[in-house]
Amino acid sequence: MNMFELVAAFMTAAATTITAVLTALRYRHERALERRAFVQAKLVEYPEVSGLSRRGDPYRIELHNARQAKAENIRLLLDGEKVKARQAVGSMKITSLIPHALEPGQTAQLRLALDLGGPQPTKFTVAWDDPAGRHHSSSLDLSF
Repeated sequence: MNMFELVAAFMTAAATTITAVLTALRYRHERALERRAFVQAKLVEYPEVSGLSRRGDPYRIELHNARQAKAENIRLLLDGEKVKARQAVGSMKITSLIPHALEPGQTAQLRLALDLGGPQPTKFTVAWDDPAGRHHSSSLDLSF
């Protein structure tokens, strides 16, 4: 076996090994995504004259689980302060029940009321746990 054949054999073995490692990493990444939820928050405004806002709270926060795993133990924060249903944080409060869990693809709408007088929160954060781990979160900048 000459030097060129030896180098070619080594390069073929290295390429085969690298391909196998990349395939294994891709498979591992895909399996991890299957165990991970991703809850997105979106601010939705309905005109006050619509039938949906009879109570005078035209804003909604829409939560959507965009991945393939169940999100559990959902927690909401306004500017880092924990939010409970019907409890004001600054000039804002959630007037509907907060879901404990969201199945894959499930959406929930939360009524959001604005009061005068308190400081207006600027950041809404949703945190959750899923089969891949605990304390995952995503944030939404609030602008009214």
